[in-house]
Amino acid sequence: MNTRSDNSTQWLSIYLIAARSFDVKRHFRPEQVQRFREWRAKVVRQIEEGAPEYLQPARFEANLSLLFPAMARGLANGKGRVVEFPGAVTGGTGRTPVLGEYLAPAIMKGSQL
Repeated sequence: MNTRSDNSTQWLSIYLIAARSFDVKRHFRPEQVQRFREWRAKVVRQIEEGAPEYLQPARFEANLSLLFPAMARGLANGKGRVVEFPGAVTGGTGRTPVLGEYLAPAIMKGSQL
């Protein structure tokens, strides 16, 4: 999926979600804010154009949402995501799974263990 040998660009959208979720720009100097905005625009443009090297794998989104709840909304929008196993990750719905949807179907239906 990712054409770069180091795969570094696939994580940039997650970094941007974290930067927005935790308001890191408030710690930047004005020139850093401007540089960040320019860089962000470039990354967003690549994602919107569907550049495969900028699409992150979906497999860590549930864990990241659990560990960093502030990022959950940004991860849930699906922008910049490549689904590596169509149907398996989204349950065939085409949407981001919520925490718990990875559990066994018996648990999801409310069965007792």
